[in-house]
Amino acid sequence: MTVQKNARTPGSMLGMAVIGGGQLYHFSMLTVTRSRPVRFGLDKRDLPVGVAQVVWFDPSGRLVADRLIFAGQPDTLSVAVRSDKAAYQPYDSIRLDVEVRDAEGRPVQAPLSVSVRDGWQEMENRHSLLTDLLLMSDIKGYVHRPAWYFESGDLAHRRALDELLMVQGWRRYDWESMAGVRLFDLKYLPEQGIELHGTVVSMVRSKPRAGVEVSSFLSSPGEDPEVGRQQSFGLFTTDSLGRFSFVSQIEGKWNLILAVTKEGKKKDHRIVLDRVFAPAPRMYSLAEMQVRVPGEEQKVGPSADEPADTVQVEEDYNLFLQAYEDSLRRLGIDEKIHHLDEVEVKARKRDKASDVYQARTKSIAYYDVASEMDDIQDRNGFVGDDIHELMRNMNPDFYTQFSPSGEEYLFYKGRLALFVINYERTRHEEMDFNKYRSLTLESIKSIYISEDLGTMCRYADPRFTPMNIDKLYGCVVLIETKPEGEIPAKGAKGVRKTWLEGYSKVKEFYSPDYRVLPREEDYRRTLYWQPELMTDEQGCATVRFFNNSRCRYPRVTVNVLDSDGRIGSLE
Repeated sequence: MTVQKNARTPGSMLGMAVIGGGQLYHFSMLTVTRSRPVRFGLDKRDLPVGVAQVVWFDPSGRLVADRLIFAGQPDTLSVAVRSDKAAYQPYDSIRLDVEVRDAEGRPVQAPLSVSVRDGWQEMENRHSLLTDLLLMSDIKGYVHRPAWYFESGDLAHRRALDELLMVQGWRRYDWESMAGVRLFDLKYLPEQGIELHGTVVSMVRSKPRAGVEVSSFLSSPGEDPEVGRQQSFGLFTTDSLGRFSFVSQIEGKWNLILAVTKEGKKKDHRIVLDRVFAPAPRMYSLAEMQVRVPGEEQKVGPSADEPADTVQVEEDYNLFLQAYEDSLRRLGIDEKIHHLDEVEVKARKRDKASDVYQARTKSIAYYDVASEMDDIQDRNGFVGDDIHELMRNMNPDFYTQFSPSGEEYLFYKGRLALFVINYERTRHEEMDFNKYRSLTLESIKSIYISEDLGTMCRYADPRFTPMNIDKLYGCVVLIETKPEGEIPAKGAKGVRKTWLEGYSKVKEFYSPDYRVLPREEDYRRTLYWQPELMTDEQGCATVRFFNNSRCRYPRVTVNVLDSDGRIGSLE
């Protein structure tokens, strides 16, 4: 390694540190007084494989120069996958055998991550476990093909990797904080469980209320009464800033009720929780939009001579029906098979379910009202039971205006908003037009907003022409309400009903059983996923699952990381 100063830099003693993975692996002191290069050796075999940071600093610990280097060559594992067929038919049974071996050909027993997908029109995957752990986690920004830098260990690839690290201006580990030059500010303590922090404020002026008691009641949800009986109670007192917090150990989403009291009396205060963590929306950068769909040479989709909307070759219906009946007979339920005579439909009946589906798909916005109300309260907002206030908080394009008689109306982009309840027509009459204002916010399940003229014509007063509707209404607000027995009671004063998200429950990936052929098409993009599949002593593992209704050549991705830190990837 060589270090040299320019003629205008005063000579002094410099310290050098080499950091890898947040740990110090090398430290030395060197006096640089002349403008001639000083050379010394550094054994890279002592460094862990991956990105390392070389730092030069003055006697006060301040950073003089630093750069990133890549140390070592990753010791990779060999991963091989064999399928039981060259191509698969719809709903076919698929078997894959995975084998993992080290560089000497010895079997490796280690956990695998296996993903099998219908690769038709799938975007190119540019990352792997190898690139993410050893490269991308230590640099910032877009890298076109990170796997390319590990394809070979020749001079061209090593030089390209070195140049990549030189142009990256981000450092994962801040030297001046590690050296004590800059004070380290610990913002978040290590979590001891599911933490919830909040503030109690006054109803009108939002002033923090100190010394009030906050009681919490947690209950696990579930349709089964036995499941929903788990309960937890807690009592806390706010500090001088009106703050409170508690820690719980729960799994899944639980119901939470918080109540404020002082000297045994309920107080009409608001409870604001610290859980609005969603990042601000941003536009995709040009680099992030550089995606590629694998070509036809990879044989993952329809051939070039098929129509664009064709996803499966037309099959003879009688052959399909015969195969379906055979699958039922194998299960001993052939006595339930009945053939109905063919029926010719000469007129098309309007289906409400189809209308609802079309209205939803043409909407430009969807809101889960319970979640939106929670977010508004967590931002220290207040809507009470005013649906106009709710709409203004959810979407800035809504605003209210008053008529000469004092009636309040909601407008959207300069025109009236048409409210529709449960996809029933709204007539332009005072009682029907304002019917939505009689709904409690707790009774509303979801809201869709649509600017589609056809949807507005479908649910507006039929006496209006499309031209009148287009001039009068700016959008249609489609309100879906909860069933009568599922509407929660509104909390009393000083009481907030909400939810608490605990640890994620372990779920098994959905894998249908197609020994009995389905009546409906299956367009699953991910056919199989197993995050932890252990190989046996011979380094082998086998997976079995069923195909969807169109895939012929599944795309398989396997990643492995053994106890010695060796990485293997297959795409």
